[in-house]
Amino acid sequence: MLNCRITHLPFLYLGLPIGSNPRKVDTCKLVLLKFNKKLSGWKSKILSMAGRVCLINSVLTNLPLYYLSFFKMPKKVVRKIVTLQRNLLWGAKEGNRKISWVSWRKVCQSKKQGGLGVKDIEMFNDALLGKWRWGLFHQHQSLWSRILNSKYDGWRNLQDGKPNPASSIWWKDINNWFDQGIEWIIGQGEHTRFWLDPWCKFPRLFLNSIQQNNTIASMGAWVDNGWKWDLLWRREWFGREIQNWEELQQLLQMTVPQKEVVPT
Repeated sequence: MLNCRITHLPFLYLGLPIGSNPRKVDTCKLVLLKFNKKLSGWKSKILSMAGRVCLINSVLTNLPLYYLSFFKMPKKVVRKIVTLQRNLLWGAKEGNRKISWVSWRKVCQSKKQGGLGVKDIEMFNDALLGKWRWGLFHQHQSLWSRILNSKYDGWRNLQDGKPNPASSIWWKDINNWFDQGIEWIIGQGEHTRFWLDPWCKFPRLFLNSIQQNNTIASMGAWVDNGWKWDLLWRREWFGREIQNWEELQQLLQMTVPQKEVVPT
């Protein structure tokens, strides 16, 4: 009725395998074939060392960029691609090995550090996947971000580092090292939880709070151009908790969320 062809999973859409497990080596066969074709051993004979480095980086930047920005490449595939890159760089013929005079880690360092500036494909893959998380944090009003936030509880799910076991493989793969390299700015405190985010850690006080899931913005209010904290507790303090309470008060005296700017 719709004049559409019926197909089955998996299939290719815009060059990406849909419905297949991206963690399987077979899913990456197309990428490996393209690398093998572009980094053929005979090209090392007609190119200088500088030309080989340029070819390796251009192939890595152009061919698999779209794929690497969506899927985490299996370790086995990474090793195969590095082998192709290494063979081309040192002039090894197809099927033969040749001595690598410098470690690959050194080759992948920047030229300022004494390397050749070849991109580390595994780090490159992680960086491209990390861009999705960065986009979720900073483009939360976009349609794609709202859809992912609705399906997976979005950036909060990622920040906790505990994706739902039923989440897709892609969502689990972007839950990687990202938070280890960033620092959060509290801002107005609307997206930072007072107790559960790693800016304020007092486990004994947390157990006594009746605001355990509250954000910073909901834990106080601006009164006469000054911020006033309003913390609510279940009971009076035990003796061993008083010191923690005093430390928290000192911290709060130095912490004031940004005041919302009212447009004129």
